Amino acid sequence: MRIAALVVVLALAAGTALAQPSTTPAARPPDVAAQREAIARLAWLVGDWEGAGWVDLPEGRQAFRQTEKVEARLGGALLVIEGHGYAGAPEALAFNALGLLSHDDRTGKYAFRSFTRGYYAEAAAEVRPDGALVWTMAPPGMTIRYTLSQPAPGQWREIGERSTDGGASWRQFFEMQLTRKP
Repeated sequence: MRIAALVVVLALAAGTALAQPSTTPAARPPDVAAQREAIARLAWLVGDWEGAGWVDLPEGRQAFRQTEKVEARLGGALLVIEGHGYAGAPEALAFNALGLLSHDDRTGKYAFRSFTRGYYAEAAAEVRPDGALVWTMAPPGMTIRYTLSQPAPGQWREIGERSTDGGASWRQFFEMQLTRKP
């Protein structure tokens, strides 16, 4: 009986302590509507895409066929981008990547996280006034920048560039042109 009474007293004490307001100011909760509004600036990307491109590799330039699937998730607060690149004869899967684009309404900044071949990268991202998405990452010794733009409705152009001098000069190493599938 004493143990049961002690358990009840401890439970009431814990519940009372948890119910007390914190003496530290609470962080502002996320503004999901603002996150959705920021991601909506890239609504042109949502859909299924297909096209071709090239990439400069140590063994030379390689052409590829590319598909991309872009979906808005979490009620439009997140973009999920999955790409598949096919190359060779016979054609085989040469590349597969998944990207997540989000917006932090507290900082006003976008973040792009990409996953491929067991690697993970987190990149700074921005949406330009023309609706283009630019994401940049800095592996050791260089900066890599990708720019996704919409030259016309239903078209996606993406270029990849690298700089080894802190952004004073850029060299293109990647390009793809995609068309929205019906």
